[in-house]
Amino acid sequence: MVRSKGGIDAALDRKVRSYVFSGTFEKCLADLGKVGKISIVGDWRTLAIVGLTRDKQVTLNIKGARVSQLLDVAMARATPRGMHLGWYVDAASGTVRVTTQRGALANRPKAGLVVRSRRTGPTGPTFKFDQAPLSAVVQNFRDLSGLNIHVNWRSLAAINVDRDTAVTMNVSNVSFGRALDLVTDEISGDLDKMQRVYWVIDGGIVRIATGTALDTKLKTRIVDLGELVMPPVDVKMPRRIGLRGTRDSNTNDSRYDQPRDRGRDGGRRIGRVNAGVGIGIIGGGQGDDPADKGEALKENLIEIIKDSIGQDMWSPTGKGTITIMRNRLVVSQTLLGYKLLDRSIGSRKR
Repeated sequence: MVRSKGGIDAALDRKVRSYVFSGTFEKCLADLGKVGKISIVGDWRTLAIVGLTRDKQVTLNIKGARVSQLLDVAMARATPRGMHLGWYVDAASGTVRVTTQRGALANRPKAGLVVRSRRTGPTGPTFKFDQAPLSAVVQNFRDLSGLNIHVNWRSLAAINVDRDTAVTMNVSNVSFGRALDLVTDEISGDLDKMQRVYWVIDGGIVRIATGTALDTKLKTRIVDLGELVMPPVDVKMPRRIGLRGTRDSNTNDSRYDQPRDRGRDGGRRIGRVNAGVGIGIIGGGQGDDPADKGEALKENLIEIIKDSIGQDMWSPTGKGTITIMRNRLVVSQTLLGYKLLDRSIGSRKR
């Protein structure tokens, strides 16, 4: 039986391929203790005050979860309506004790009271934490949103962030995503973008990890640019052309086919309507070719996108690549790269 604090933490982080249980809450705690090779006990005197007894029936059928996650689910299944449970490691006895959330937080070195967030309210969701451990904050998000959230604790340990890292936040009328941004920004502090903590959605799962952990496998996305990279129209005459370069049904087409005053137009003349580009511009010297303008716009667009998250995220320094093929933007980036792009574009929109 593991007794040391470090050994208990490692045991709680142990992943279980499949776990099935049906019985009393007391026996469930004992069974989870056997799985993790640790002692898990309930503070039954305190739990009885909130209406939870040893013989409360619980059922679990979960795959691919850690012992700590199984314990969290068991507590959620057993918790009386309106109450919240918690657990802490009792270093003196070398056991994991399950009690009320207030009792658990009071016994954690960095713990403070977690005030549960409201799903709705007069001004929208409210998130309020006062020196609460990160693990409790994450569980709060799970309970309220129903999201499947996975924390890569190993990557967080590399930047000295653990389950007990304190989080303080008091915000209202924000989305779950924005609240998660605030939490990850707080625990990241002044770290660089590779060491900072982020959340991303990957395969329907919310993943919380450092930038280094998310900067691994590439994913490719294709965006249709439409007319975004088309060259600008340079026409010095009343425009009566319909949408997408098609002729207005009320317009006499012949007046647009004839050359205009070449002297006043610097040698430039208006060409026939080109449905692919709009109004074609012919002559006028170097750089007036629509194809050249289009290529220049494409190159500028690529550089703007690269600069928005840093050239170090792109080949040859980084893993990402970006190109434009037939007016489609083809981007290959890591989860970190897409997260940074999303933040950059989102901030510009705001």
